[in-house]
Amino acid sequence: MRVNIYPNPVQDRLVITNTNGIENVTIYNALGQPIKQLVVNNEQLSIEVKDLPKGIYTVQLRQANGATITKQFVK
Repeated sequence: MRVNIYPNPVQDRLVITNTNGIENVTIYNALGQPIKQLVVNNEQLSIEVKDLPKGIYTVQLRQANGATITKQFVK
């Protein structure tokens, strides 16, 4: 599955496209701590991240079958 995240680096909103089959999204900080968790209910997801401090973050997308997709973004 090809999932896209943009813009990267991000300012206020992170957009994740082609989320069909994705059940939930978790954003982790550089220390590996989960800081945001969302349930996905459509093919495009927009996440407000303006409250996050500058840094490198990991997005983990969990599919219904248990598989995960991992992406990184910079704020």
